[in-house]
Amino acid sequence: MLVRYAMDAEVVRVTADAGIRAVIQAILAHHQDLAMVTDEHGRVLGVVGLHNILKRLLPSYLKDDMALAEALRASYFEEVFAQLAEVSAADLMEPLAESDRVAPDDGVMKAAALFVEHHRTVLPVFDGDQPVGVISRRGLLTRAIKSSD
Repeated sequence: MLVRYAMDAEVVRVTADAGIRAVIQAILAHHQDLAMVTDEHGRVLGVVGLHNILKRLLPSYLKDDMALAEALRASYFEEVFAQLAEVSAADLMEPLAESDRVAPDDGVMKAAALFVEHHRTVLPVFDGDQPVGVISRRGLLTRAIKSSD
């Protein structure tokens, strides 16, 4: 099976100067987990996933102390969003490595291997230099289970 049959053809794009709230709103509005960060000419500079955003929102010490995480005050997110108001998509993004993307005509096994090897939940799909969609673990498994019926 090819990636093209398991991918979501919608591409969420944000400009490099988009603020953290705008990035979150774009991703959530499209029911995606990833946005492509573009320059003023529409070229993809990198990607921002929900994981990148959560890493920025949460203090690094919480990963090792769940009791402390549960003790955070209810207003924590309001306060942190105020502090991060100037953070842009460019600040949040990861550069897009060749090893973190697939093509529509790649086999889904390549995507599955990248999900596991690189601990990804979603991968951008590119046709040459143009983003044409994303493939998620959920999308891959949904398509795989349907094809096995």
